[in-house]
Amino acid sequence: ILVITVYMYLVVIHNKHKSDSNHPLLWELASHLFPWVISLITAIIPLTRVDNIHYFTAGGWCWISEQPRYARFVLFFYFIWLIMFLVFLLYAIMIYDLNSQRLQSRHSTIVATVLTEKESILKRNLILYPLVFWILWIPASVNRVLEALGH
Repeated sequence: ILVITVYMYLVVIHNKHKSDSNHPLLWELASHLFPWVISLITAIIPLTRVDNIHYFTAGGWCWISEQPRYARFVLFFYFIWLIMFLVFLLYAIMIYDLNSQRLQSRHSTIVATVLTEKESILKRNLILYPLVFWILWIPASVNRVLEALGH
């Protein structure tokens, strides 16, 4: 979801700044490297058994042992929460930018009408990705937090 969000951000925000060609390239490179590097790190740590963190049939779609308790959060849920935050931030910037474009184009009624229709469709479609992501991961996150607290 983060890679999709970064690409939408590049299209919505950086499409206007075509003269700055290196900046979108850096975003694109980072959006490819971030998931691979984080996945590699979180996959290797249990193999090294650092601080007794190891792979285990833990149930409930979890593959990290219950002890130490922080391992599941550090190796998985912190990244989910970071992605949730980054997705929210990038979508907020995109929606703010689209609203600013609409306000700037109000001087032309025809342009404003076309932009408003396209904008409302785009905003509706934009919000679906993070909404589904949050709906799917918030219950799992709450479950793990409650489990860690002993409930």
